[in-house]
Amino acid sequence: MSARILHIADLHIGYTPSFLPPDKARARAEDFRSAFQRAADFALKPESSINAVIIGGDLFDCSTPDEATRGFVRAQLGRLSSASMPVLVVPGTHDTIAIPESVYRRESFPAGVHILAEPFSSVPLELLLNGEKFSFYWLTYEPGEKRTIGQFLREIKADLPPDAHKVFIAHASLMGSPEWDMRRKDLPVSLDDLFSSGMHYAALGHYHGFFESPQGQSSKGQTKVVYPGTLEGKAFGENGCRYLVVVNFDDNGIRVEKTPFNCRTLEEMTLSLDSEPVSSEEELLKRLESLRNKNLILKLTITGNPDFMIRAGFLAEALAGKFFHIEIEDATSALSSIPVEEFLHERTIRGMFVRKLKEAIEALPEADSLEARSSLRAVCELALKEGMSAFDEKGITASVKKE
Repeated sequence: MSARILHIADLHIGYTPSFLPPDKARARAEDFRSAFQRAADFALKPESSINAVIIGGDLFDCSTPDEATRGFVRAQLGRLSSASMPVLVVPGTHDTIAIPESVYRRESFPAGVHILAEPFSSVPLELLLNGEKFSFYWLTYEPGEKRTIGQFLREIKADLPPDAHKVFIAHASLMGSPEWDMRRKDLPVSLDDLFSSGMHYAALGHYHGFFESPQGQSSKGQTKVVYPGTLEGKAFGENGCRYLVVVNFDDNGIRVEKTPFNCRTLEEMTLSLDSEPVSSEEELLKRLESLRNKNLILKLTITGNPDFMIRAGFLAEALAGKFFHIEIEDATSALSSIPVEEFLHERTIRGMFVRKLKEAIEALPEADSLEARSSLRAVCELALKEGMSAFDEKGITASVKKE
């Protein structure tokens, strides 16, 4: 016999991205709702053979979602409940249980939806899934609770049932990530604590990228630790493919299946004009058009020393219809461009502007640190680019009188 569990997390229903224009922000918010609905569709297909669903926190993007958002989530959970499919939900950090107004304290959820809102329980939630016994444990953050996940797992280990699949659920942070400033509410936990817990599977949420620990990675145990990641990337940094994760439990152990799932993709790219055969703005535009993808949300940084000025705003506007959304950052060196060299000799307001900025850059004090000097140079370069763009838009090339 075998049992299959759909493990999802960080759905952030109700999220509207602030970095997008209003119309695309609304469409993107709908993507997050659609992802949950499509996940429920998948779970309900007979050929998927899903026996239960785990939601590892941040089902909602906030603790007090509006009625429309609550109603949408109730409807999807109701579909699963009507099919007698158990759903296990732990609150996260965005939809925390820690406030009295929390949706998990005030909302009524369909039968068969288990809201694991108590901070912890030494007594597991026991379910029979396709003839297989499962014992589910969890730990949820609550203010004042000083017990760590590691302590909790050590306390219950001696009483774990020997004849059941043991699953631990938490919206937690793996320790050892230097870029992550962990707080108590992030529920820090080490891989060693999870590996030695006696659990078969740790169903986590909180990290937005897919992570799977090799089974048996630690000599202390055989726990499989998984973050499914988001179904749709929220912001730049959550780039690339997002996955729908199914966990298969059988006599041969645990197998994790991941399937590409997102409808739109976030990407960050750098284009160096020192290595690209591009010698004009027209050629650059054609090069960028070759990247076109109506489902791509792209952040593009252009670097190098081009022979022409980069008009980031113009390029982004010209490419707007080729992508779902594109942002362009100009990180090129403006001083190396041929137009700037030509403008240096103009007896115009534009020429005077270029000369003044070049003089400012050349006069940067040597005594300053390299970091400070680079920062000041970047400010002057930005001023030059913005000024040149303004001159180009307004056609300002008025001459100035000789002194």
